[in-house]
Amino acid sequence: MGLRGRKTYDNLDNTYFITTTVLGFRKVFAVHNLYYDILIDSLNFTRKKYSSYIIAYVLMPNHVHLILKMNESNSVSDYMRDFKRHTSTEVIKLLKRDKKVKLLNELYDLGGTGNYRLWKDRFDDLILTSEKTLKI
Repeated sequence: MGLRGRKTYDNLDNTYFITTTVLGFRKVFAVHNLYYDILIDSLNFTRKKYSSYIIAYVLMPNHVHLILKMNESNSVSDYMRDFKRHTSTEVIKLLKRDKKVKLLNELYDLGGTGNYRLWKDRFDDLILTSEKTLKI
């Protein structure tokens, strides 16, 4: 189900510039390189699952930038849902293992769900249609 006011470009053969951010801008991935490894592993898994092509990515302490080429039979929303679901589960497990109590407490119910939440619900995306679009 789409969001109100959002145009449906989701199932087209497009290249996207995507940004997704940790709730509260917490610098979760700066804790240790293993947290970045989770992001990379999840990007690779999701790329294969959706037969997509990652052109570039930048991993920051509290967000991810991605240039992603989707094929026409797959949805960028589904891709991001699966990426965020997997990374959330794995990062929370690692935070618990590392006994990062303060950070866990900050992420607990931050989204009002009664659970740990890592990512904002939404992500920003821009369809890249030309070289000019890349320079924006």
